[in-house]
Amino acid sequence: SDIGLVTQVLRESQNVQVDSEGKKVRPNHSRCSTVILREIPQHTQVEEIKELFDSPNVPKFFNCELTMGFCYVTFDNDEDAIKALTYLREEVKTFKGTEIKARIKFKPTNRIANYGGGVSKGPPGAAAAA
Repeated sequence: SDIGLVTQVLRESQNVQVDSEGKKVRPNHSRCSTVILREIPQHTQVEEIKELFDSPNVPKFFNCELTMGFCYVTFDNDEDAIKALTYLREEVKTFKGTEIKARIKFKPTNRIANYGGGVSKGPPGAAAAA
């Protein structure tokens, strides 16, 4: 039947979970967290952001994107992002002579992205869309 075929295809997908009866479907995602840095000087290079997070006190991030005065640094989980933000606020405190302005955005994700501290330059989501 068509419903059986759809259920089978959904069960084979890595993006969703299907219940044992084949009647309920939900996204299969993990949660990642992004540290958002604001008011980043216009000519900041990605390497400078990498250096900012280069410390044994900071977990490795898997994606970094610079766009229009913002930098989005994405970590595997909430705990890693919180450690990174705490490090920036308590130990680093400034970037290029100004106070670091940052917050965390918690979000679910179907991550197909750029692992291992990968870095991209462009609007958020550009790395995943490529």
